[in-house]
Amino acid sequence: MPLTDTRIRALKPGDKPTKHGDGGGLLLVVNPNGSKLWRMVYRCGGKRKQLAFGAWPDVSLAQARAHRDAARKLLANGGDGFQMMKQARSPRPTLQRAIDARSQRFDRAVTPNPAG
Repeated sequence: MPLTDTRIRALKPGDKPTKHGDGGGLLLVVNPNGSKLWRMVYRCGGKRKQLAFGAWPDVSLAQARAHRDAARKLLANGGDGFQMMKQARSPRPTLQRAIDARSQRFDRAVTPNPAG
């Protein structure tokens, strides 16, 4: 049976993570700590793989279904959904990258220009 917003709100955490299917490989995993996470399971190259779409309610049911449909299109074209989704994500700035960028700007500002 497909999921609905009312059914998702009514899901309560148990002792173990529980999986609730929506169809087409889309699952809502309810963890013992109460978090509800969207997952999609699929097979590629004979191996079971899993994509994560985010947490409910940050990612709505409609958004999760749209992500599932997009991933299924990628898989239908012969690609590995995990690798394609990983490449599609923009790199997230990290604290270390921010520190490195600042130190480079500082070094350029402090270092005298030998040509001028």
